[in-house]
Amino acid sequence: MSDGQKQTGYAMVLSVGASVLAVARDVTVNRSATAIDATTRGGNGWREKCQGLKEWGLSTDAVWIPDDAAYTLVRDAFNNGTVLAVEITDTDGNKDTGSAFVTDLSRPEPLDDVVSVNIEMVGNGALVYTPHV
Repeated sequence: MSDGQKQTGYAMVLSVGASVLAVARDVTVNRSATAIDATTRGGNGWREKCQGLKEWGLSTDAVWIPDDAAYTLVRDAFNNGTVLAVEITDTDGNKDTGSAFVTDLSRPEPLDDVVSVNIEMVGNGALVYTPHV
């Protein structure tokens, strides 16, 4: 546990379905919201905005191991258009959980590195934060 201190990325855990994507390297979780124009004449020439709809997604690159259980789930979800349960856990046990579908699954094959797979997922509903108790 980090006791509220800085955390190392390698200690974070990404799970899809019931499987840990242990071959994942870099993971980026994106959260965003639209800005809705709420400007009125009473704003004295200044735009006013409020937060609109939110969305989330994640991207990761992983070492390609064709029979890895988590990769198989991701590949099958992409091929079948199904939604996956996603969970990101930090070293304190705090979790972000949600459902997502795979929008991109590519496999770079560099000459001087291991074969990897790039995975892009888009959230389907809320990404829910649950603190460790």
